[in-house]
Amino acid sequence: MCIRDRVSTQSTGIQGLITEIQMVRWGILTVGKISWDFVSSLSFIPEAKVVACAARDKDRAEEFAKQFSIPKAYSDYEKLAEDPDVDIVYVGSLHPFHLEHVLLCINKGKSVLCEKPLCLNSKEVQKLIHAAKEKKVFLMEAMWSRYLPVYQKLIGLLEQQIIGDISLIQISFGGSFDMSVPRNHDLSLGAGALLDIGIYPVTISRFITNKDPTKVVALSDTKHGVDQATSVILGYDHGQHSILSCSIIGDHPCEAIISGSKGKITIHSPFWCPEKFTVEKEGKTEVHELPFPEYNGQLNFKNSQGLHYQALHVHECLKAGKLESDLWGLDKTLAVMKTLDEIRKQIGVKYPNELK
Repeated sequence: MCIRDRVSTQSTGIQGLITEIQMVRWGILTVGKISWDFVSSLSFIPEAKVVACAARDKDRAEEFAKQFSIPKAYSDYEKLAEDPDVDIVYVGSLHPFHLEHVLLCINKGKSVLCEKPLCLNSKEVQKLIHAAKEKKVFLMEAMWSRYLPVYQKLIGLLEQQIIGDISLIQISFGGSFDMSVPRNHDLSLGAGALLDIGIYPVTISRFITNKDPTKVVALSDTKHGVDQATSVILGYDHGQHSILSCSIIGDHPCEAIISGSKGKITIHSPFWCPEKFTVEKEGKTEVHELPFPEYNGQLNFKNSQGLHYQALHVHECLKAGKLESDLWGLDKTLAVMKTLDEIRKQIGVKYPNELK
């Protein structure tokens, strides 16, 4: 059986439709590929308006602004953070620079949606959480998977124990990356599989279990200090465990399989931004399809039009006066980062510019 769910582009489905909300004015910090896709996705939200962007290179900022009809382009991140017309800043820089860039915005009184991972380690995350609370501004990690229709529906079904008690989670994410690209081999740019793509299996395991692991076992293939392929077993109470893997040097199935006492669920590739999942239970199979809206423009990454779902959630939070997400709060972001810290400790990966 195939169940094709109707997906609204006007709400994340948790707090209902956004109605009569004032325009949310976005500033974009850095104008790389992910920022391109994020701004493209905002076209699905009538209440979203990008009013400014910034890049170190003035020409790149101006070209980006021209492409998206953005009124202001800066070559100085501080000027973006100080712009009174900006309500919230989307930080799309590489993760080694998140601490600096997010702190800049927070200290200027700006709310922030920052790309994942929020920081390089848990100490940095704690510093940002403290700063956001002190300044009373909204802060959220852009872990977009949590806000996608598939995960909204799936988590609800798991809470109803649709496959009984979960015993095993298996998730893999891997591909053959271009190792000549600096961000894939330079530790100062946060190179490595774990923080770039491994964060997805670890985080989604946390979605599913809704608890922290009691044991972590990790091993990795490292080259010049960079984890090129890493495998992890996370143990939980009551015998649950997750088997997770990530690689930038080899293709993986890129699926997630959840096994329970009454059946199993497969989240089909690409599991981090899926449009369908399959439930197998009592000899019956149900395929749940929740497709993204079609987008005919240029995108750099698969299914990136789905980035707008997290933006919708941000709008809902801002409308309600919240300082963090009620779906994926800062405590959960911190908990995942602590798990990633332990994995890096075991595999011996250190970044030269991380907060000690």
